[in-house]
Amino acid sequence: MKKNSHNPFRQETVFPIVLDEKSSVSIDLYEKEGRKMLSVIDHQRLSAGKQNIIISGNQLNSGKYTAKITIENSKGEFTEKREIIVN
Repeated sequence: MKKNSHNPFRQETVFPIVLDEKSSVSIDLYEKEGRKMLSVIDHQRLSAGKQNIIISGNQLNSGKYTAKITIENSKGEFTEKREIIVN
């Protein structure tokens, strides 16, 4: 996975995801204390190839968040965490 573009951001940021096959994708945002703030997408079935997932900063206060990206497909489950900053 590539790094999201526009980080820090206020309006929106884009998470580019390349999938080898059709997959179930979830992206959740957590505040620094570990409390879940927002589900961007929840077990959404996405086609193989490049996907751009847009996260809007309008629903979030300024600060640092952790984005947990989970991809599930026939190869298993893959999870990655990234820090994002909302101005």
